[in-house]
Amino acid sequence: MSEHENRQLVEQAYANFKAGDIPTLLQSMSEDITWQLPEVENVPFAGKRQGRGAVGEFFSTLASLQDARSFEPPRMDQGASF
Repeated sequence: MSEHENRQLVEQAYANFKAGDIPTLLQSMSEDITWQLPEVENVPFAGKRQGRGAVGEFFSTLASLQDARSFEPPRMDQGASF
C-alpha cells in the first residue's frame, strides 16, 4: 500500500471507532490481527489478543467498562506514525 492508502485506512479506522461502528472497524483488520496493550494489573482489556474475534471482545470489554467523554485521533498531517 502507498503512504496515501495507509493514511486513508488509518483515518477511516479512527472514524469508525469514533462513530462506534466496531463491526466495520473490525472488517478493516486482518483475520489474524495481533492486538496488544501493556499488561496492567486489574485492567481487564489489557494484554494480547489474536484474531478479529478476540479484538472484537476487547472493544466490547472496553465499552462495558468505560464511557468515552471525547475522542480525537492524531492529525495525520502532523507526521503521526503507525
